[in-house]
Amino acid sequence: MTNLIICLSLCIFYLGTYVIWFDRRNIFNHFFIGFCLVAYVIPVCVIDFEKIAGVDILNLYSIINLIGAISFVVGLLIGNKWKKIGLIDQMVNFKIVHGYLSEPIKLKRFLKVCDRMYLFGIIGVTLSFVLMGFVPIFASDPILAKFFKGEYQEPYKRVAYIYRTSRLLIELLLPLKILQILNKWSLKNMSLIVWGLALIIFSLNRGPMLTGLLLALSIIFSLNKSRTIFFSYIGVIVMSVLIGSSLYYILAIFSPFGYYGGLDLGSNVFEAISFGSPDISDQLTFLNQFVQKGSDFTYGLTFIGGLIPFNFKYSPSSWTLFVANDTSDISEIASGGFRIPVSMWGYTSFGWFGVVLVPFLSAFFIGYIVRKIKPIIRSLDSTFSNRIKFYFISFIYLNVLVVFTNYYLISIYLLPPLIIYFLLLKTIKRRAAPIKSAL
Repeated sequence: MTNLIICLSLCIFYLGTYVIWFDRRNIFNHFFIGFCLVAYVIPVCVIDFEKIAGVDILNLYSIINLIGAISFVVGLLIGNKWKKIGLIDQMVNFKIVHGYLSEPIKLKRFLKVCDRMYLFGIIGVTLSFVLMGFVPIFASDPILAKFFKGEYQEPYKRVAYIYRTSRLLIELLLPLKILQILNKWSLKNMSLIVWGLALIIFSLNRGPMLTGLLLALSIIFSLNKSRTIFFSYIGVIVMSVLIGSSLYYILAIFSPFGYYGGLDLGSNVFEAISFGSPDISDQLTFLNQFVQKGSDFTYGLTFIGGLIPFNFKYSPSSWTLFVANDTSDISEIASGGFRIPVSMWGYTSFGWFGVVLVPFLSAFFIGYIVRKIKPIIRSLDSTFSNRIKFYFISFIYLNVLVVFTNYYLISIYLLPPLIIYFLLLKTIKRRAAPIKSAL
């Protein structure tokens, strides 16, 4: 029963908006069906979590997430009925974006600027690998290299800002390039897509690679009226995430005597998937250490700690590692931190009050924003221009408005998407130059 409560509660944090928008065009939830399967459903079926943290911690973990999930649903329902949040409405007006991209000249200008930024991203990541002198997937210790820890940290610091910004440009704009190639074949665009995908694979970041591909497919299939195509698309999402979570297992099969062959991936593919998405195990380890050490509440310091780079103590990724490990130096730990649910961020910040408040506020903003975008997305058909509108709305929701929906994880890495958004908005708002008379 405890495992069932844990699984359902955690799934609500990712699939909750189905409560207020159960529609094939709600791609923001479709994305996470596969994730919930590999991160929560499969692990609760194959892992004995009592061996990781004990019965008391497991019960505490389940209660935190159950209360948080209930608060989350309440926040969604209230936010979806709320009439006006001035700050959000001032920052983003989806109707205006929809109107601007309906004009062919502005749509063309939008695509041109995006193409340039994507090319800059590809050049930036390629140059970063050259300057660092290594590529994570081919490094002697790929996992340590992936997170730029140990011997890989100093070379990374030299190019950190250009590398992170450039990689974000690739990840954010890859879906747009895919939509373009599916609309009209171009050898140039195809080459840029393959180059971008290769750079993401070389960096060993499975999530962004899948997200870019799946976002483009999600937009196309969700605008198609065929149920067969839609359910096939859901199957593609699930299979893609399963393959992504099995990446190390697959690499071990093809390289049994190399680095990946030496990893303890379990006795079967399901245990290997759990190894690839160890969310619950990591969270239990973290909570156990937080309780056993008698760690102090952070009172929201981790909400803004991500604004300071390079292992700052209260940066969310660093803080989870400091708590979970008996060390004051995390530079040798091959991890980017733990993926902690919103309920636990609330608990570690303000105790039980935070368990209720933090998920509620996050869901409240989500509910309000979903209310704003639903009618626009429902009005779109499957033309190329409408696919681009859907992409830009998705870009705003997933990368810009996270300052509200994920306010408890504000990071310096949110800055590039914000700059891109305002740059693109300025681009499409600019009036077309008047045609000069030949007389």
